[in-house]
Amino acid sequence: MPYLVEGSRPPDHVAIKAFFEQARAMDETLPEDYQVRWIGGDSDTTEAILAHIVSGEKTGTVSLPWVAERRGCAPPKSGDAMVLIHFDGSPAIVLRIIDVKTVAYQDIRIEHTSLDGPAVRALDIWMPIHTRYFEMLLQPYELEVTGDMPVWFETFSPVYPKATS
Repeated sequence: MPYLVEGSRPPDHVAIKAFFEQARAMDETLPEDYQVRWIGGDSDTTEAILAHIVSGEKTGTVSLPWVAERRGCAPPKSGDAMVLIHFDGSPAIVLRIIDVKTVAYQDIRIEHTSLDGPAVRALDIWMPIHTRYFEMLLQPYELEVTGDMPVWFETFSPVYPKATS
């Protein structure tokens, strides 16, 4: 079973599958397969991040190849579908990955972090927050953040539900 952040619940795969099928009914260009991910280190942060995605303020995310490899996950690529879940394991939003760039941790610059939410884009804010988050993700695999650690920067587009204006 993948590592779960303390206080989170495992994904509700039945609800997620039904949610994704609703998304595919509205957008038949979505692939049949999808990744399931949570975003954020606690419930409040997760909900704030999801709100930034829905508003269009957050246009991408980051993930770690080292963790994906150990979980047996394929590298993300343009066109892939992703279901983000709430901290309680229920589905929140379906995204389509637009682009993926691999950057060594030591080479991360503002042009990379600009896809994140407005409050954390600045490098002096982004780096410490993500260093702690990545350390948490790497700890079960007895790995640690290093300068040459690869990071995937994934830009995305929300697909479902559509934002209402």
